[in-house]
Amino acid sequence: MSDDLLNVHEEVKETFRDRIEDNDDLSDLLTSSIIELSDEEMTDSEIIQSVVQEALDNADS
Repeated sequence: MSDDLLNVHEEVKETFRDRIEDNDDLSDLLTSSIIELSDEEMTDSEIIQSVVQEALDNADS
């Protein structure tokens, strides 16, 4: 990837994490589960969906 594209990619990941942290509608468990994803995991929507579903399932238990 070019440097410009990598910089944009990093900015998008940070913005996403910031928005998750700032969303008061999400539980602390869900927020921390998403924030703790690695950079590689953050680029895979299936992993994000899986983490969110697991956090929601745990919250319901």
